[in-house]
Amino acid sequence: MTSQQTIEMQETMHILAEYILRQPCTSNREKWLKGQISELLTSNNNVLFYAQRYEDEYEYAGVANPYLVEMLKAYDDSVGG
Repeated sequence: MTSQQTIEMQETMHILAEYILRQPCTSNREKWLKGQISELLTSNNNVLFYAQRYEDEYEYAGVANPYLVEMLKAYDDSVGG
């Protein structure tokens, strides 16, 4: 896992947390829970955990270009890899 992949995961998790926080609340409980979830999403330990897990589960995680990912998948399918 490279530092660039960690930074990208951190940015993605911050975007998700911001999206959650921008949703309207109908109760204080929802407001509190949104804050808790956002804190969990943006904590450094969770960012590192999910960045590693993404790399482990997604075989093309190191490829930044979606077009190249499709090309690699097609090649792997054609050679049986």
